[in-house]
Amino acid sequence: MRDWARAAAYLLLGGPLGALWWGTLTCGVLAGVLLAPLWIGVVFLALTAVALRLGGRLERALARHLLGAEIAVPYRPWPDGLRAQASTLLTDPATWRDLLFLLLRLPVAGAEALLLAPVAVGLTLAGLPVRAVLTEGDVTARFNGRRLFTVDELSSLPYALAGAALLVAVAYTVGPLGRAHRRLAESLLRPTAGSRARRLRTALDAERGRRAATLRIAAAERRRLERDLHDGAQQHLAGLALDLGMALRAMGDDAPEARRLVAGARDQAVRTLEEIRTLARGLHPAILAEQGLDAAMSALAGRCPVPVDVRVDCPHRPPPEAETVAYFVVSEALANVARHSGATGARVTVGCARGVLVAEVRDDGRGGARAGDGTGLAGLRDRVAALAGSFTVDSPEGGPTVVRAELPCGS
Repeated sequence: MRDWARAAAYLLLGGPLGALWWGTLTCGVLAGVLLAPLWIGVVFLALTAVALRLGGRLERALARHLLGAEIAVPYRPWPDGLRAQASTLLTDPATWRDLLFLLLRLPVAGAEALLLAPVAVGLTLAGLPVRAVLTEGDVTARFNGRRLFTVDELSSLPYALAGAALLVAVAYTVGPLGRAHRRLAESLLRPTAGSRARRLRTALDAERGRRAATLRIAAAERRRLERDLHDGAQQHLAGLALDLGMALRAMGDDAPEARRLVAGARDQAVRTLEEIRTLARGLHPAILAEQGLDAAMSALAGRCPVPVDVRVDCPHRPPPEAETVAYFVVSEALANVARHSGATGARVTVGCARGVLVAEVRDDGRGGARAGDGTGLAGLRDRVAALAGSFTVDSPEGGPTVVRAELPCGS
């Protein structure tokens, strides 16, 4: 019963709303065209366009609350700038679909108004017994001045039953009409496949932008930590190791226990300094920021105990985020080559082409490497995925092993 009442309310609103949309759009467009030479016509057209959008939103709300239609907002994102907004409004297919639906409201409501005639007949027939009782006499039914029939209290009952049956029959048409309106609203007011794809692309681009901003902040924080370690703790430890060395040289041979303690403290300071340098390189390699991928790859190859051939071909320097991820991919892959592969040689290839930075490490080891959970390769896969890149490990038993990362770099 509640659904029937809502559908009936929607149908009854069709005539007034249809007349409102026709009047608003017709007057707004005519005023805008006629007054266009005075520039005020542009204002009328803009107000008409705003009314069109508001009408579309109102119709979606009515269809959702009265007909149960699930209709998402199909409009393109609203840009900044008056000219861009006007262009978006005129080129958005949802605008013209709204216009078509609003213009259809009045003629459809006019066609449905034909149901008022049987409703009036049904109410008249159903009310004959009441009129006969109130007038205490015969009741004559007339149409255009012609007498149709005359009934009294008793003979009016069959007519009343026929009128009630007619009203019930009309009431049964409300449900199908409501469902037809819902299908019409869903077909014209909901997002099309193209608009949904555009909205998804826009949302995806926004998500990528937020993720890139997060990565930039994290990279800046890592660079700050590396700089603080380099300029602070490393300098203090280097000075401490130097002072301990000078103290060791100044001490005589008559205090062997003191010399042993000072020598141990100096060696500990040197080891701690090396560990901090390694940690700093893990946070953000200074050579990468200062000299780029070519020098950074060569430095990684120089620290690897396995002979490594390095080839870097990047005409333009990639973004810092892509550079950093490529560096760590090569660093982890070479560490695995040195620790696990049993390889006698490796090759590092880094190149930029068609907006993609490719970093590949190939070795002639025993193979069998897997990017499973909890391994360094799994961490690299997550790093690459954060930049919407791809990461693959091809390592059959017996080798060779190829670790490859492809990162969007926009160059």
